[in-house]
Amino acid sequence: MTECEQMSELLSACLDGEVEAPTAKRVQGHLERCPSCRAELARLERLDDVLKSALQARASEASWQTIWPKVATRIGERAWWPRRLRDYLGLDALRLRPAWLVSAAVALGVALLGVATYLTDFRTRNNFAFVESIDGHGANIALFREAETRTTVIWLFEDVENQDALSEESATASPGF
Repeated sequence: MTECEQMSELLSACLDGEVEAPTAKRVQGHLERCPSCRAELARLERLDDVLKSALQARASEASWQTIWPKVATRIGERAWWPRRLRDYLGLDALRLRPAWLVSAAVALGVALLGVATYLTDFRTRNNFAFVESIDGHGANIALFREAETRTTVIWLFEDVENQDALSEESATASPGF
């Protein structure tokens, strides 16, 4: 980009007083050397004068007595709460662009996939089976529980230690088959 092209972009800002002093001095120095940029600045000044005079003429025709009460009412109105929140957080500067939406969707998808994988792994890690043994008044009960299929098996059995004593009693009491 040539120096004249750079200055062309800065001329309007300089005319409006929107540039800092070092930049304004650089533009002024260029204008002293370059007749085409001076002509461009003169054209912008004429355009600025025409616009200002047109706006002043229209503003003098306006009835401020009818406009101002509406403006004052609008200023005094309390904004809708999402608008106040957006203003408070300064979210107007963060305009949603398609690239941001795609990035956010990908990030959300990856997060959901990670959570789903973690939960699947968590269930698998905690998929254990256990056996409990309970002594229930002369008969033993064993419970087998398996978490993934939610299966419970119950065994009822006699105590092996007392089986000899029980078998002798039953043999004398009644004949076996």
